[in-house]
Amino acid sequence: MIKFLALSTSICALPIILNVNTSTNILKESTNTWSFKNNITTHPFEPTKKTPQTSEQLKQGSWYNNALQNIEQSEYNFKWEEKLNAYCSPNRKQNLRFQYNEEGFSVEPRATKIPLENYEPTELETDKKYKYLPNWKVKFNLDKYLIKNGEWQISNNKAHYTSQNITIEYVNTDEGMR
Repeated sequence: MIKFLALSTSICALPIILNVNTSTNILKESTNTWSFKNNITTHPFEPTKKTPQTSEQLKQGSWYNNALQNIEQSEYNFKWEEKLNAYCSPNRKQNLRFQYNEEGFSVEPRATKIPLENYEPTELETDKKYKYLPNWKVKFNLDKYLIKNGEWQISNNKAHYTSQNITIEYVNTDEGMR
């Protein structure tokens, strides 16, 4: 880098080139000059300063909508829960939570305390009003003969449990779990 800088400086800074007159073998100076216009308005090694965007400007960009869509879609994905020793998938739109294991699956409410209105995050908890849903759980067991020694294959919001006798496919979307 330093060699390149020194070379470019010497080429730009020397307006005089020595020429050799072939008939007299005398060195003579010619006054060849080059014009150079500096188009750089800022220092090349300083970072450019960008004006910060407001949250409203950021929300109008396509990346914000894509990020929200990715987050919403990932909420329906199957995830292994070590504490439960099972795969789980919440379903926010249907307010359900599913748990899957080799025996079958179970379903229960995701939340039993539901706000009656849309509240601002800054509001006090004592100012909010809720309705309470009954807490319940339903478990669907499969025939042990069909499901023994199976393997799970998980891909985002889809799961397959395959044994020697049967393949079960679970798909969790905002419409529900199938």
